Amino acid sequence: MGIPKIPFYSSDFTPRFPAIVRFPRMLNHIGWLNVGWMRSKENNATLNLLFAEKALQDACLAECLSNIEMASAWILRSASPEHVCLLHLVKSHCAMENRDYTQAGSLLEEGIHVAGQCGFRILHVDLLIANAKVHRLEGNLDLATSSAREAIEIASDRKCNYIWGIVEAADELFQTLVRLNRRNEAASVIRKSQKNRDTIEKLKKTLEIC
Repeated sequence: MGIPKIPFYSSDFTPRFPAIVRFPRMLNHIGWLNVGWMRSKENNATLNLLFAEKALQDACLAECLSNIEMASAWILRSASPEHVCLLHLVKSHCAMENRDYTQAGSLLEEGIHVAGQCGFRILHVDLLIANAKVHRLEGNLDLATSSAREAIEIASDRKCNYIWGIVEAADELFQTLVRLNRRNEAASVIRKSQKNRDTIEKLKKTLEIC
């Protein structure tokens, strides 16, 4: 089974990861992994991180940590900047699940720096969204607003056009603005992202996997 081509990703990092993570049922149908793909240590590391995210979604923290550990060995040796960013993103999600916001923030700070320096737009957006969430949960609402707005700006750029990023950053910004009692501004953020929400819903129906 081939992975459906998603037309609204930039080409700076393999687009399959964010697609699969957002459609977890894809992980139950991994026939698209041919033998050559699985022999690559790089791709095995990516696969471990995919399963780590899926384990988090299933509230299996021990399984998540096990997959992160397996991925980390190759990533830290190779120093692949894409995978370092991805590892930090997944580890930050795990840290947030443990309510360790200090660790999550440190991981995200480094990931954001690398993604920004290397021009990994999609990863940069996802890291900023996670960073906005950490700041919101810690009560740093101005910093949360700043991270969410930056994520929307990058995701909305014509060279990126990352609609999941636009919508998720808008949701994060909405929650922060509501806490700041800026409800009219919060409502405006949701309205502006509605077209992208509609596109995602159409995609879900087309793929018939949600």
